Amino acid sequence: MRQLSFLRSPTTILIIAWVVYLIYQSSTPRLLLIPALPRPMVSAAAHLAAHFILASLIFTALARSRPGLLGGLKSALAALAIATLIGAFAEGLQSVLPDRSAQVSDVLFDVAGALSGIAAVAFLRIVRLPTRLIIAAIGSAMALVVVGTTVSTAVWNPAYPYVGDHWHNVYAISVCGVRQPSLPSAPGGVHSHGGELLHVHPRDSSEAGENATLSLVFKSSGGELTKSGMTMPWGASYSNGDLCPDGRAGELAVFVDGVRLEDPTTYVLGNRQTIIIMFRAIETRDQA
Repeated sequence: MRQLSFLRSPTTILIIAWVVYLIYQSSTPRLLLIPALPRPMVSAAAHLAAHFILASLIFTALARSRPGLLGGLKSALAALAIATLIGAFAEGLQSVLPDRSAQVSDVLFDVAGALSGIAAVAFLRIVRLPTRLIIAAIGSAMALVVVGTTVSTAVWNPAYPYVGDHWHNVYAISVCGVRQPSLPSAPGGVHSHGGELLHVHPRDSSEAGENATLSLVFKSSGGELTKSGMTMPWGASYSNGDLCPDGRAGELAVFVDGVRLEDPTTYVLGNRQTIIIMFRAIETRDQA
């Protein structure tokens, strides 16, 4: 009966709800956006806040049934261990998701947040603040985080990649019907690794949002993409009007998921798209 009472307690319900929320947020492809703050700082703050709340809830729940200094210490260690394991699990989950990546630094921020949460609750217990008020304060913090996350997600343009995203697009390049080699591996956050995928994981604002263009991929690889042609990293250049081997004049045509782009240079890369870049005979019909 005592165990059932623990499972039905408001604190335990909040813990379960918060863990589910954290795992959900860890599995979504988008991270928080706070325009006034750099993304690395936002990521660190999110981990600190999330595990501050998680560990403070766990510590509060455990300390109620473990009175005294020794009981409080055991509760604190248990809360820290549980919060750390949940953080490690979330990072492990992100390591296998195509649009997220795991970071050891995130686990360290989780630990720091958990320690801060435990210390805050311990202080409030020392000054004899009633447990119900502690739980109410933590619940209010949870609500603020949920509302803030929801607003942050709502104001984003979902079509644009930001620092923290890791997107992929299948692509192919052909010239007069002949498949070309993949773009070589290149530095930067919007580039090719030398294979059939374009990787979009902006490192800073110069590669994020409207700057994460298809032309940036060519530039990072040592080539160039314009409205009327393209220069490959190995030096070959093709411009509208140049002749294909069969004597027909060629043109640049770029398709994304079967739709031709009017200006491929300004096209902002999305996620899980198929991009076909062609220099083809002008008589060829508009199809990728």
